[in-house]
Amino acid sequence: MSIEQEFALVEQEFTSFMEYLNTNMRISQSYHSTPRYYGIDEELYISEAHVIQAIGDNPDQSLFELAAETHRTKSAMSMMIRKLEKKGLVSKIRTEEDNRKVALTLTEKGQIVYDYHQALDEINYRAIFEKMCRIEEISLKDLEIANKVLKSLIEIPCRKLLPIDKDGEK
Repeated sequence: MSIEQEFALVEQEFTSFMEYLNTNMRISQSYHSTPRYYGIDEELYISEAHVIQAIGDNPDQSLFELAAETHRTKSAMSMMIRKLEKKGLVSKIRTEEDNRKVALTLTEKGQIVYDYHQALDEINYRAIFEKMCRIEEISLKDLEIANKVLKSLIEIPCRKLLPIDKDGEK
């Protein structure tokens, strides 16, 4: 097989991969747009639960650190934190070592959401994995490779990709 033929096969497989990824993103967007209960009396969107999870996983981080960790802008994260504060789930605390720095922490109510979300993820991830294994044999190596590919996609700075104009030119 020539290099050109091999490249064409790789390109075809990558295109197929990206199409599956886009389909999964559309399914995920639908899931993310539906509010749910996370162990408290009010509904939350999954994006709110994920911010609570990130704070619970790494308490006392700053808004800027949290924005970077979750791949959001500082402005978007600031709006999210304000919303979560109003709901009584997150609080801002000035740090002792630098009074100018504000650390994010979960309230008791936020901790309930965090614990509920952790348990829910464990149940759902296990169910998804079991269904995947029934449909196709998925090995540890398969998951490691998938994680490697997905991680590399996250690390590509998308905003620096070449834009395509209306004529399809880069």
